[in-house]
Order: sequence, then C-alpha cells, then structure tokens
Amino acid sequence: MSKVSQVERQLYILQLLSVDKWYTVDDILSHLRASSIEVSKKTIERDLDSISMVFFVTEDKINGKVSYKGGKMNINSFSFSFSPTEILSLHFMKEIMKPYKSLSISGFANDLIDQIIRKTPEMNKSYLDSLGDVIKVNNTNIFSDQIVNDTHVSQINQAISQRKAIQITYYSSIKKNVTVRLFKPYIMEVRNGVWYAIGYCEDRKAIRELRLNKIRDISITNIDYKKPASIKDINAFNNINQRRTTKVYPMKLKFKKEAISFIEEFESKNASRIHMENDALIYEKDIVIDTQIERWILSFGPLVEVIEPVILKERIKKHYEDSLKNY
Repeated sequence: MSKVSQVERQLYILQLLSVDKWYTVDDILSHLRASSIEVSKKTIERDLDSISMVFFVTEDKINGKVSYKGGKMNINSFSFSFSPTEILSLHFMKEIMKPYKSLSISGFANDLIDQIIRKTPEMNKSYLDSLGDVIKVNNTNIFSDQIVNDTHVSQINQAISQRKAIQITYYSSIKKNVTVRLFKPYIMEVRNGVWYAIGYCEDRKAIRELRLNKIRDISITNIDYKKPASIKDINAFNNINQRRTTKVYPMKLKFKKEAISFIEEFESKNASRIHMENDALIYEKDIVIDTQIERWILSFGPLVEVIEPVILKERIKKHYEDSLKNY
C-alpha cells in the first residue's frame, strides 16, 4: 500500500468529487484502495470536513445513503471591491499570463479573472483599464508552448494522484523518432511557457523530463510506484534531474563594457563567479547546455563572447551562421 500525505489524499478525493457524480464514503474508500492508498472511513470523513471548509461540497441522501459531490462557486452571486494594490495585482496576473495563451489552463485562469473584474465597481474597472498604458510586464524571455492536449494533462494529473505509471508514445525531436515508454510521472511543471512531465523513465532507467506537446498517446497502467522521498520541491527535483541525466559544463563568458552594468545589476546573483579582466567582465557559471541558455546568450548579440565550453561556443557560432544564410 502507498503512503501519501494528507494533502495528496485530499486532492485525490477532491478530484473524485469534481466528476459530476455522487460518492458515498464507501465509494471513496474503494477508489482509494484501488489506487493502493490505505485509509479508514473515519479519516475520509475528516478529509471531507476539511475539504468542505475550502471547496463547495454538496451533501445529500441518494438512494438512502449519505453521498457527496463537488460543487461550483457561482461568481455572479458575489460582488467585489478592490484596493489600488489589489487592482494592480489583477493587472499583473493578466499580463504575466499572456505568453501562456496557447495553454488552456491560462485561458481558464484569464476567464476567471475577467469574471471577477466584471463584478467590480465601474471605478475599479476604469482604474484597471488605465494600468495597461502605465505598467507593462516584460515577458520576452518566455516562449509560449505549442498547443498541448488537455486530455493528456488530465491523464498525467490522474496518474500522479493515483501513483500509477503511464505508457506513452513519445516523439524525440533530437533523434527524429517515436518510441513507446513506461513512465512514472512525479510532477508536472510549466517552465518558460512549456509543459513538462518529470519522472522516472523505465526504458532509460533514469529520471527524465518530457515535453507534453511531444507525447502522442497516453494510457494509465495498473503499475504502482513510490515517489522518491528526497524530492521536496521542484527546484530540488530539477537539480537531481540535471545531476543524474545531463552533463554539466563550466561556462565562461566575456561581456563588453556596454553590457557590464546590466549583468552586475540583474545577472550577477546567478553567477558562481564574476570578475573584471581589462575592460571586460568575465561571467562564470556551471550550466547544462540547452536552448534556454543559448537564447539567453544570443539575446546579448555582439556584447558577449563564449570563452568556454567549446561545444557551446560552436553552437552559438552555428546559430549566427544559419541566420546569415537568410540575408
């Protein structure tokens, strides 16, 4: 039987209740045990009480049995009034979601904010409209993902909740081939506008992160798995992932004087070491070579030179050579 935290167990129950169907405590107990989660009826009853304090849960007698179903809050029955700081926060949320417009979850979030705004006083709306000409959020380093299959997101979420491995058909853009893999998903992450599933790949015998838009098909298996206890948060998980599966290179960059003030103000905290060498600033950091680091370097144009590693220097050089072919 799997050991899960109280929060994970309650999220699983909430996921059950979100389906338009009535569940008794016995039904919930059967679903949990089918997912290898051992729990008592009393614990489920306490969980339902806790969930009901935060979410809308309807309780009724169906066929003579006390049953539960998730409800939905009707925003139209509420009215809202916000302080200037709170209105600014709403504007910030709408701006920061723009690069994620191809993700349906962003569309739902944006619609929810719009529903809330529609229920605010006209003065609040006018102030919010004026912010668009005054405050901008720079999202230039976020690249919106291709359209992701919402069904795949739901299936992976279900597999994570139930601790079940999934069988996926996956397209590799590097090898240009399609493979079938057995994958144990630990967590999903949106990073720089891209959906990833992070977990253990049985075929590669290592932790991998897979882009959801490259998954062609998913089926949830009956194979149980245990999430590593050492993974406390996504940042720690990414560090583990990089150490185990990707080569780390010492990077050294030379920035010209025109870029020095920017690097010192905004990028120095990310460096392992920076120092001046003649009129240039030397920036050192251990990195995993990927498109993200390449885009960052290319964004400085002629103001930066890659000193090492050689493989990164050659990849940046190739980017410029390929670009010149267009002219």
